[in-house]
Amino acid sequence: MARTRQLTRLVRARTKIYADVLGAVIVANHTMTTSSLSAFGHVAVNQGASVGDLARLRGLSLPAMSKLLTGLSARTRSGRLGPDLIERHKDLMDRRRTLVFLTDKGVALATRIHEISRGLVSPAAAAPSEAV
Repeated sequence: MARTRQLTRLVRARTKIYADVLGAVIVANHTMTTSSLSAFGHVAVNQGASVGDLARLRGLSLPAMSKLLTGLSARTRSGRLGPDLIERHKDLMDRRRTLVFLTDKGVALATRIHEISRGLVSPAAAAPSEAV
């Protein structure tokens, strides 16, 4: 019985952290889905990885990952302005590969998410400034 209560508390704590992180993301960018957030997290942890590598890590097809990343770029597939959280660069050693990095705005959001998930700041204190 004590083990069940302990697991319940752990699940509630993790759920609160996840909700706080999503809240910070929603404040920063109203259009980010949970799939986009997951893709963003993979880029943050694996900066400089290729689109193919990220697709394999996420368990997606290359076109599906590319579509998610486009939604995080400065321009969306429809040509509208996007959140500008990631940028892509051709690999200088293999021009067929595209490498993915966070922009300054992406680094700021990743830092905010990390601080919230570690309990270093409250979600309200982590609200983005006008510059982000």
